[in-house]
Amino acid sequence: MLTKGMVFVDGNYFYKGLEDHRIDFCSLGQHLCSPYNRLFRLYYYNVQFKQEINPNTYKEQQKFFDAIRNSDYVILRRANNPYEANIKLIVDMIRYASNDSYDVGILVSNNPIFQPAIEAVKGLSKNIELASFKWNRSRKLRDICDREIEINEKLLNKCPFRK
Repeated sequence: MLTKGMVFVDGNYFYKGLEDHRIDFCSLGQHLCSPYNRLFRLYYYNVQFKQEINPNTYKEQQKFFDAIRNSDYVILRRANNPYEANIKLIVDMIRYASNDSYDVGILVSNNPIFQPAIEAVKGLSKNIELASFKWNRSRKLRDICDREIEINEKLLNKCPFRK
């Protein structure tokens, strides 16, 4: 039986953890879903900087977003503020679980605000795994997820950015 994995990335959390790494997001999704038959999709949620407030930061973010948009199986979901980004992630996690788009959801975050969404998805008979950096984990999320994946140097080095 085909097991479909879907990855939901809290972009604010993940970007801070990347430090100097430039990665290929499709490759990251494939590695996170490697225990399963296939990566169905990776969704990346982030707040878009305002160009008029900081043009240089905006320009750098647009380059980063372009790299995400040019990745296979990766969907960029932009928001105007962190609350909107979190709501979009929560809605997508539950919506795609309820229509059987995935069997295993992998959440990349440390934000305990996602706990009710995780519980809702598990109530739909889906598995949820937490992928997080060792130095910045949420005990609350670790306790309710089915499995934990450590995002570390070894994993990131398997996903080099390709132009």
